[in-house]
Amino acid sequence: MNERLAGETAPEHQRFIEIYQSTVAALYRYVAVRTNRQRCLAEDITQETYARAVDAWAKRGIPREPIAWLKHVAANIVRDHYRRLQPANITALELETWLEQPASENDDLAEVI
Repeated sequence: MNERLAGETAPEHQRFIEIYQSTVAALYRYVAVRTNRQRCLAEDITQETYARAVDAWAKRGIPREPIAWLKHVAANIVRDHYRRLQPANITALELETWLEQPASENDDLAEVI
């Protein structure tokens, strides 16, 4: 991460660290619910989300609502993961609908898959 941020100024680097520290728990929970609490998968997706944030934010700047951006990217990564697995008993439309629901309504994923 430090290599990617090497070209940034110290305040930008510090801002990213502050955003990470204030959003990592919420983002991990968001991803964990959407991955049926598969710890390794949730960790991998959370890490990939922040890696993408570093790349994108270095080019385009930090968005006004970082957590919204992070959740959007994480949802896309989760969606891509499940599309690759695409079990026979869940359609792409069902997956899309499920991913768009608030986290509290997603606790039944294990029953769907």
